[in-house]
Amino acid sequence: ETAEQAAVREVKEELGLDIKRLEYAGTHWFDKREQLMHAFIGYVSKSDFTLSSEVDGANWIALDEAPSRMFPDRPGNTQHILYRQ
Repeated sequence: ETAEQAAVREVKEELGLDIKRLEYAGTHWFDKREQLMHAFIGYVSKSDFTLSSEVDGANWIALDEAPSRMFPDRPGNTQHILYRQ
């Protein structure tokens, strides 16, 4: 299984969403767990989530709300790196 195939599968398993288009967004080091993470931006059609038992919650938000909901822009925070892309 490639990293791209794993990303599509994980989104389907964890959120119940089908990725229509996937873009590679880099590789990032996650200090907290000492893991190398592959980042992707996935495009889906907006639909209801079907959450797995591994996900506590998910919701759709407007893009302009994203910065205020993310953790502060700091080293090691890939959320802001992906948002800026």
